[in-house]
Amino acid sequence: MPLKDVVEVMQQVCKGIAVAHSHNPPIIHRDIKPQNILIGHETNGIRARVSDFGLAKNVNPLTLMATSRGTVSFKAPEALQDIQGDSLSGDVWALGITLYLLLTDRLPYEIEDGLSHGTADTFSNPPPPPSRWNALCDSALDQVVLKALKVDPKERYGSAMEFLTALEAWRPDAKRIEKAKSGPASHGNTSKGVLGTTPQAREHLGRQLALRSIAIAQDPARLGEAVSLMEKALNEAPELNRDYEARLRLWRRGISM
Repeated sequence: MPLKDVVEVMQQVCKGIAVAHSHNPPIIHRDIKPQNILIGHETNGIRARVSDFGLAKNVNPLTLMATSRGTVSFKAPEALQDIQGDSLSGDVWALGITLYLLLTDRLPYEIEDGLSHGTADTFSNPPPPPSRWNALCDSALDQVVLKALKVDPKERYGSAMEFLTALEAWRPDAKRIEKAKSGPASHGNTSKGVLGTTPQAREHLGRQLALRSIAIAQDPARLGEAVSLMEKALNEAPELNRDYEARLRLWRRGISM
C-alpha cells in the first residue's frame, strides 16, 4: 500500500477503536489485526472499518484489564504472560503491529505458534525501525510506530486516541519521498567505489537499491521500473531474497504494494 494510504487507514482504524475505548468502562477489541479491518473505496477516498468485535469485552473499571484472548502474533507481551493482561494499551500494541506490518511487509517480532507464556526473550530486543525496510518512512514515523510497540505498557500510548493524535501530527517528508524515488544516478557506482566489493558492501548496495525500488513502486505507473531495480538489488545481494522475493513476485504480476 502507498504510505499515505497506510497512514490514512490506520488513522481511521484508531478512530473506530477510540470510540470503544471512550466507553465507561472502556471496551477493548482484543483481536485487532489486518484480517479484521475492512477496506472500501468510496467517492471521497478509502474507508476503513473495524470488524469482528466477537472478543471485545468491557474492562474491569478498577484495573482497566480484561481476560486475554486473540491472535498470538498481535498480542502484547503482558497479555501473553498473564491471562488477565488485556488492556487499552494492549489494543495499542496490536494497532502498532498492524501499522508496522503494513509499512514493512513483515512482523516486528517472530512469535512461535502456540506460544502463550514465557515470552521474555522474544521481546528482549526492539524491532528494526520501519525505515530500514521502507525508504519512505522517516525517523518521525519510526518513533510513532516504535512507541506503540514499547514492551512496557506504561511507555506506550495509553489509548487508541493517543495513538491517533500522534499519527495525525506526523507529516510526510516530501523531499525524502522524492529523493527515495529518484536517487542519485551514480548511487550504485559511488557505493561500490567507496565501500569496495566486499560481501558487506554488496549487501549494503543491494539493500539501498531495494529500498529505492519500493519507493518507486508507490507509483503504479513505474512498477516495471521498480521490478528492474529490485532484480538488480537481488542480483547484487542474493541474501536479500528472503526479505524481498515475495514482494518482487507480486510486482511481476502487476500488484503494487
